[in-house]
Amino acid sequence: MSPDSIKIEGRSEWKAKVIETLFPEVVGIIDDNPEFLGFLSKDYQGTIFLYDNVEFEKSLSHIIPCPTWDGVYKEVRQRFENTV
Repeated sequence: MSPDSIKIEGRSEWKAKVIETLFPEVVGIIDDNPEFLGFLSKDYQGTIFLYDNVEFEKSLSHIIPCPTWDGVYKEVRQRFENTV
């Protein structure tokens, strides 16, 4: 949720900057809007679980396409179940 002061055209950029600021306390997010990915820096190390998406550039290992909620659950468990 972005603040009301952020215009709709700037929300994807705002989201990317906030996500970067929260790392490493927040190591990953689930999102259904790939538009904000273009605003993440190349140095971002968190994991993005891209919900409702079956295709994305496979060379970006920190972006995991997940077509269903079951897929999201499986991918999150696979990557984080031994880190807590």
